[in-house]
Amino acid sequence: MKDYLIKCQYDLINLIGKKFIFNNNPPRVSKYIKNIQYVEEKDNSRLLDVAIPEGNCIFPIIIYVHGGGWISGSKSSYTRICKSFAHEGYLTFNINYRLAPKYSYPTQIQDIARAIDWVDKNAEIYGGDKTKIFLAGDSSGAHLISHYITMLENEEIKKTSNIKNVIPIERIKGVLLFYGVYDIGKLDELNLKIVKIQNESFLGKNPELYKKRAMLTSPILYINKKFPPAFICTGEVDILYPQSIQLSKALSRYKVSNKLLILSKQEYPDAKHSFLNFYKRKCSIIAMDEAFKFLKLL
Repeated sequence: MKDYLIKCQYDLINLIGKKFIFNNNPPRVSKYIKNIQYVEEKDNSRLLDVAIPEGNCIFPIIIYVHGGGWISGSKSSYTRICKSFAHEGYLTFNINYRLAPKYSYPTQIQDIARAIDWVDKNAEIYGGDKTKIFLAGDSSGAHLISHYITMLENEEIKKTSNIKNVIPIERIKGVLLFYGVYDIGKLDELNLKIVKIQNESFLGKNPELYKKRAMLTSPILYINKKFPPAFICTGEVDILYPQSIQLSKALSRYKVSNKLLILSKQEYPDAKHSFLNFYKRKCSIIAMDEAFKFLKLL
């Protein structure tokens, strides 16, 4: 019951945010197409939007996965963010996936994998260059895309999660990771009730199953030299910020190119979790500008 109460609170915040704050004054794009189904089965939970840049060239692709602690959030809160990427010349796909606690792991990563597979098969219709794919996400979305990447070279994770169709890791040219979770075990050490409820909603409450899934879904445990170049951003006031530091260190150990942007609590006290949606904040402007610079170098 507690997990559904928290989910309802998060859903209310997202509803108010997307209606009055998150999506105001979006930059101009050629077209924004909503609610394309990326599975054959009729399912309103597995839809995506497409933000098409202006111009007639072939566009590099960004696939964006929303956050929300695996239990809340939706693509509709990220319309402005995805239009911002499209405004910079990236064909941007904004993905929904099924949420906990109704659906526990591996449902979420299965949906992400199917959405990416759909984009791979259909991006050219919208002017996309499927040889240049970038993945992006915030919070649990950053977790899911980094988890997806680490499973590409790991047959055991794919088998355990029942993932069949994935794209070659070489096609992912870079990733943008905003205030993500990369080590579930370290998250447990925070000993916060709300975090415990979110994690158990996602991974299950059975202690043995939870422990197994927590290891399986912690991408930091499976980093290798093939991980694509990564932009990692977090605010120092966010209790999750040490996870971004540890991910950067793990990538550096394998000589994976990565840029770590930590927004200091002295200069950016409002760089709290989910700050990217509050687009007028200085921290959000800096984070997006640095992300664009990172993408241009790849």
